[in-house]
Amino acid sequence: MTTKRWLLLFAILLFVAVLAHFLLADFLGQGSVATVYQNNVPVETIDLDRVVTPYSFVVTGERGRENVILVEPGRISVQSATCRDQICVHQGPITDGTQPIICLPHRLVIQIGRGPADFADA
Repeated sequence: MTTKRWLLLFAILLFVAVLAHFLLADFLGQGSVATVYQNNVPVETIDLDRVVTPYSFVVTGERGRENVILVEPGRISVQSATCRDQICVHQGPITDGTQPIICLPHRLVIQIGRGPADFADA
């Protein structure tokens, strides 16, 4: 009798884990729209699914501080920055909404989601 209970418990936990995986994948925004913010203001919105050829652009902040943003098909990254720590550059490209790129000294944030509605609270 205890073996049946363990099997039932295992089956329920497996079902919950699979369900949670699919719900979280949808919640985290497996999208392709990148939004670049500086000082909490959207500077650029890019649909990464529509990017065919790589390009870069510069986001200039206070006192001439610069971040060079590299946009490639399906991904976005900070190519270079004039900040000391270079954490945003070393983070590398992001391809989904699980983790943003943040440059604290320049108050720059790059997030990926399904569309502009995903960033209503940003």
